[in-house]
Amino acid sequence: GLQLTTDGGTTWREIGGAMAGKNIVAVAKRGQEIVVAVDAADFFVPGNIGIFRSTDNGTNWSQMSVGDGTLTGMPVGRGADLVVDPASATTLYAAIYGASFFGGGVSGVFKSTDFGATWNRVSDAVVEGQIVGGTDTCEDVVERADGRAFGWHERATMREQGDQSDLP
Repeated sequence: GLQLTTDGGTTWREIGGAMAGKNIVAVAKRGQEIVVAVDAADFFVPGNIGIFRSTDNGTNWSQMSVGDGTLTGMPVGRGADLVVDPASATTLYAAIYGASFFGGGVSGVFKSTDFGATWNRVSDAVVEGQIVGGTDTCEDVVERADGRAFGWHERATMREQGDQSDLP
């Protein structure tokens, strides 16, 4: 499940019954909005994994990673990571893998500028080629969000897309 505190951690309460039985790997919260990345679930079906969003502090949830991505801009797949851009509180980056297996979409790194309501794929074919179902390093795809998406190469060596200056 998912726990929420409204008093700085003194007390906690369980929220979002829809999140029960899900392995939540990342959480972003802004006001009443909560976005989570889920990579596995007790009942492992496409409707139980991916990116989920609540606009009412976790009372109700919508799956944002749906089908091939036509509806929300993000395909269904395993949610590998989720981060908030430190320069913009409404910008999120998320990594999805296994999309071709679950819903026919393309795995990749996705960006939202409206705190998870809509998404656009921002990764390129090189990064997407590295994001395959079953990998244990996909959580490293999104390391930070400063306006640039990150990808991994050779088992979790991080490099910024388009920036080769730090390579050996």
